[in-house]
This record gives sequence, C-alpha cells and structure tokens, in this order.
Amino acid sequence: MGARVAPVGVAMANALAERPDLAMLDPDAEHESLAGTYLAAAVIYATLFDRSPEGLPFHHALEADDATFLQRVAWETVEEWRQGEPAE
Repeated sequence: MGARVAPVGVAMANALAERPDLAMLDPDAEHESLAGTYLAAAVIYATLFDRSPEGLPFHHALEADDATFLQRVAWETVEEWRQGEPAE
C-alpha cells in the first residue's frame, strides 16, 4: 500500500529493554503513561517528518533526561524499522 508505519510498539519494547524503570503504561495497563505517550508522539514525529525528534525542547512533566532518552529511542527505532521496509 505504500503507507508508512510508525513502530510505536517496537519503540516501547526497546525503551523498556533499556530502561525497565521507566513505565510505558499506566497501572491499569490499558493506557500509556506520560512517558509512553511522549514516546509514541516522538515516533510519530520521526515517521511523518523523517527527522529525529532529538533536541526538541518540549518535555511537559517528564524529566528532561527521560525525554532525551525517549527521543533517542524513537529515532533509533524508526531508523531500524525503515531498514526493513521495502523500497517505495
């Protein structure tokens, strides 16, 4: 179909593998936590704009170092994901 995919679930798994202390889901396990929502937005940003979210200043209520980590994971995940996509 030629549609781009934003690999949010893969990014969450990658983030949890590296930082299991940073919860991606709220305690109800049905909704993303603030960190999970931020990561999802960073992945979508990277997918839509084909550029890294690293260095974006907005981090709302997240600690700046957590936002920096999530931005990096988002970009690395999108880059890795694209390597496996067929050429358009």
